[in-house]
Amino acid sequence: MDEKSLDNRGLDPCLVVSTASSREEASLLARTLVEEELAACCTIIPGGLSIFRWEGEVQEVLEQVLLIKTTVSVFPALEQRIRA
Repeated sequence: MDEKSLDNRGLDPCLVVSTASSREEASLLARTLVEEELAACCTIIPGGLSIFRWEGEVQEVLEQVLLIKTTVSVFPALEQRIRA
């Protein structure tokens, strides 16, 4: 593990919230983050209803909510991986 991995667990815990459009996408993202040691654990909460404004219209979409447990020091790498 390098210095940006979860090597120093418990020193600076951080909970990240993200969403995915499907169970499969959420599962793949969660597994990838844990396998790459960017997250200690990911919890997938199905059926989150998101209500938002998009292009002037109010939308409602079912999404999978991910609770991603990591550390503050790992967060920049985790954020970069999610955005990839």
